[in-house]
Amino acid sequence: MHGLVVPIFFYFCVALSMGLTPQEIEESINEIRSFCKESNGVSQDIIDAAYREGIYSDDMNFKCYVKCIKQKIGVIDDEGTADIEKIIELMPEKKKAMFEQKIRDCGTIYGSNICETAWLTMKCYGEGSTTFPHGN
Repeated sequence: MHGLVVPIFFYFCVALSMGLTPQEIEESINEIRSFCKESNGVSQDIIDAAYREGIYSDDMNFKCYVKCIKQKIGVIDDEGTADIEKIIELMPEKKKAMFEQKIRDCGTIYGSNICETAWLTMKCYGEGSTTFPHGN
């Protein structure tokens, strides 16, 4: 399973630059996924639909799961504002041409709370697509 690949990939890049081994990175990513899933009570089916089909559920638990991951890897602040430059900096070079402009165009889309803001922003980046601005 890929998880919410955009934020997880950013975390991977940061961890790799800190000299962590691939095994340490994978363990850390799994800890973040598990922590955010359990602390927000989101269904695995909802998570899978986002990764496999680009369907971003309107479920509040999923919205807070997205926020949790983005906060854990440091790509949003306490209000949910995306650090666009950090996101782009951490993006693989081969994906920048495809996604940099979309990420800039989306910026941060503010909702009624930080969970909704993180979700609306992520949804803008990847809804309807199984290709995300991250990973392979």
